[in-house]
Amino acid sequence: MFTTLALVVVALAPKSGYRTLAWVVAALAVAAFAFSRVELGVHWTTDVIASMIFVGAWVVVLFALFASDIRPNRMNAEAD
Repeated sequence: MFTTLALVVVALAPKSGYRTLAWVVAALAVAAFAFSRVELGVHWTTDVIASMIFVGAWVVVLFALFASDIRPNRMNAEAD
């Protein structure tokens, strides 16, 4: 959820500072949730690691989709 939200922010953010901030916040949120799942004893450590690997692969797929021509062209949007 956090990584997908970060990808949306990256696709729409006008400045690279916002993009970097989105990735940092997403990474911290994922790490905090992963740690809390293990610390509370809700999941096994291996389950959390496997889910992080799966999410990493999913982010690569989404990044490949967003890196294509999905980004809106701001020049044409301002002319309307």
